Amino acid sequence: YYYDGMNNNIVNANPSLENKKIIDIFYYDNNFVVSVDEDGKIYEANHTCINPNHEGGLDGRNLKDIAYYSGKTIALDNNGKVYAWGDNYSGLLGIGALEDSSISICISDLENDMNGKNIVKIYNYSDTAFAIDSDGNAYNWGVNYSNIENYEIIRPTQILNGKNIKSILKVSGAIIVLDNDGKVYTWGYDDYGLLGNGTTKDSNTPICISDNENNKLYGKTIEEIYNINDNSVISKDSEGNIYGWGRNRHAELGNGTYENVLTPECFNEITTNKLFNRKVNEVLNYRKLVIYILDDGGIIYNSFPYVA
Repeated sequence: YYYDGMNNNIVNANPSLENKKIIDIFYYDNNFVVSVDEDGKIYEANHTCINPNHEGGLDGRNLKDIAYYSGKTIALDNNGKVYAWGDNYSGLLGIGALEDSSISICISDLENDMNGKNIVKIYNYSDTAFAIDSDGNAYNWGVNYSNIENYEIIRPTQILNGKNIKSILKVSGAIIVLDNDGKVYTWGYDDYGLLGNGTTKDSNTPICISDNENNKLYGKTIEEIYNINDNSVISKDSEGNIYGWGRNRHAELGNGTYENVLTPECFNEITTNKLFNRKVNEVLNYRKLVIYILDDGGIIYNSFPYVA
């Protein structure tokens, strides 16, 4: 159900699921909602069942997470295994081929770098996918933003070997990765300065921008990274400071300007910014609305295309 503020009433958002008992809802990437009923069947946003016969051995009742994106589904079960089905654009299903699949396939059981690993996080960005295991190892398949010559990765392949990875974002065509030491790595297309290295030049090699002494992230322990409207990036460090970079044409970053930012800028150091000399405990990101919960209990928000 959802609340219809205009007509001031509660509306049944799922009329086709009227007689179904929903036991779980997965909300992915601020875009797609997938629901699971008591029989383990999975329904996408238009309420079409996408595993009507549990084909491929997938039962929605045993799932930890579902990353669904426009007909492409990647699912994680409670045993740390990954399943995929649907549109196999650029090898997004990770099955070692480019054919689509109408049934779920456990890609954790196939021959690839992810075989036998306990996966704890999955990411589906429509053309490329990532996973992180319990040891912090990261895997990528689909469009290969780190190698232009080898454009498609048709099976999960380990990336950033030796790094303990915490989270992974794809923002426009840029890949932004945070490790458990609080360092940020970037590669891919540098639209609007999304790689945060002070240029707009693309890179097919992961670069740790936190190691650059001229970068505001140098020496900082970054705790979280956020995708702002698929054009910009915001991060929060362990001291409650906020950094932003990327596209800012519609004041996405909330730094008081409309100019793109090519290298991380600390908003807490800008005297005209509401975050000046204040510390942030938590960031709530809703794509076009970013809310900062301050350590003193205050709330500051940026809702674009309006400067706040």
